[in-house]
Amino acid sequence: MNQHALPQNLPIIERQITQLMIVDYSEVSNDFNPIHLDSTFANKAGFDTTIAHGMMVLSYLSEMMTLAFGKKWVTTGQLKIKFRSPVLSGESIETYGELLKTSGSNDSTKAFYKVGINNKNGNQVITGEATICY
Repeated sequence: MNQHALPQNLPIIERQITQLMIVDYSEVSNDFNPIHLDSTFANKAGFDTTIAHGMMVLSYLSEMMTLAFGKKWVTTGQLKIKFRSPVLSGESIETYGELLKTSGSNDSTKAFYKVGINNKNGNQVITGEATICY
């Protein structure tokens, strides 16, 4: 992959986060925190309903990177992110990614992307930077 083949903008992943997705993620992650599963508990914690696991939401960034770069992402990719706000059950989310810069030397060249996820209101849920070698 050369610099000219690098996409300026990455594929957008759109998902509506359902309670069933959250329950399924609880089972595979073995994380049964009631804030994810019990709306009464979540209400007492200050949320309108249950919230999705942060790592479940984060997985959509990796899906976006995999769509854009395939095996290169799996073998050379790195993410540095910040969780900004929770995603409520029933909310829609959308990923984004934009090329920031490239840098490198003879043996290693990297591309740096501004990446993140916004909720349906356009609020930032996750922000960060993805790096890939090419």
